[in-house]
Amino acid sequence: MAKVKRSQQAASKGKKKKWHKIAAPTIFENKEIGESLVLEAEDMIGKRIKVNMMNLTGDIKKQNINVRFEVIGVEDSIGQTQPSDFELNASLIKRYVRRRRDRIDESLVYLTKDGKKIRIKPFILTRNRVTGSQLTDIRRTVKTLLDSYIKSNDYLDIFTNVISYNLQKELRNDLNKIAPLRNCEIRVLKLEKDNAKLSVMPKDDLKKKFKKDEADEESEEVVEKKKPKAKKEEETEDAKTDN
Repeated sequence: MAKVKRSQQAASKGKKKKWHKIAAPTIFENKEIGESLVLEAEDMIGKRIKVNMMNLTGDIKKQNINVRFEVIGVEDSIGQTQPSDFELNASLIKRYVRRRRDRIDESLVYLTKDGKKIRIKPFILTRNRVTGSQLTDIRRTVKTLLDSYIKSNDYLDIFTNVISYNLQKELRNDLNKIAPLRNCEIRVLKLEKDNAKLSVMPKDDLKKKFKKDEADEESEEVVEKKKPKAKKEEETEDAKTDN
């Protein structure tokens, strides 16, 4: 084994490192996003590169978005990548936050349709102060919608919809029914490690809520049924008084 290692080291000493290009995935038209100085093109696998979305797309509106790409393969000596991280600049979030508004942050881990474990961090800001029950409903609705959406879609489709803001628009449309929103963003989207714990849906809370609603409806029916009877008793007492 020692001889094999020495021969490999000797062979590597005789070689010179070369610059190899790294390309974005197909959703970004395989644009060149950087280079890596390595002995062999395969040595790029596993390397990550951070890119500002404005530089990649030419859209100035995306200057506050950074994306990391991971090299997952090599084709014609060019590193082929997949997106591993999406993140909004913290300075942008700070500019959004104002007084007399409620902020909602979540950090959720779900499994995609194609078996990738991802962490997604929605950021929601209401237009005005809202009640505690509205905040609870917003949190519950966000978890329900994201759980259903991510389980039904592949990772690259989810990433594409976050980059294009389609997912954020869908979330906002549903959440606006609970309370008017100022902002609805995906702050972070990234691939997670296999040992990351998956988020659990608040099923018990929902059951309690449904039971409470049913109990409230039943109590209202009981009150309504008692009202005519009470009225009859009043009429009888009035008749006795007249007699």
